[in-house]
Amino acid sequence: MLPRRASSPLLPRLSSQGFSLIELLAALTITAVLVGILLPAIFAIRDQANTARCAANLRQIGSAISTYIADNNGEYPVNANGHPNYPTGSGRW
Repeated sequence: MLPRRASSPLLPRLSSQGFSLIELLAALTITAVLVGILLPAIFAIRDQANTARCAANLRQIGSAISTYIADNNGEYPVNANGHPNYPTGSGRW
C-alpha cells in the first residue's frame, strides 16, 4: 500500500466531481459580457467594410463609363432599347 501524501495549502486537493454550478455560471457570465462588448464593434467594422466596398464599386462604374466615353467619341452608353441612360432635357430620367 502506498503512503498517503500530506495535503499542502499551496496544492489544492483535486476533486473528482468537476466544475461546481457557481463556477459554470461565472464562466457563462464572463463569456456573455465579452460577447456583449465585442458585438457592437464587429457590426461597426462590418458597416465600414460595406461602405468601402460600395465606394469601390461606384469608382469602378465611373471609371468604366469614362473609358467608354473616351473610346466612343464622347458618346454615352445606351440601354437595351437604344435610348441614352441620362436625362435628355425632359426633366425625367
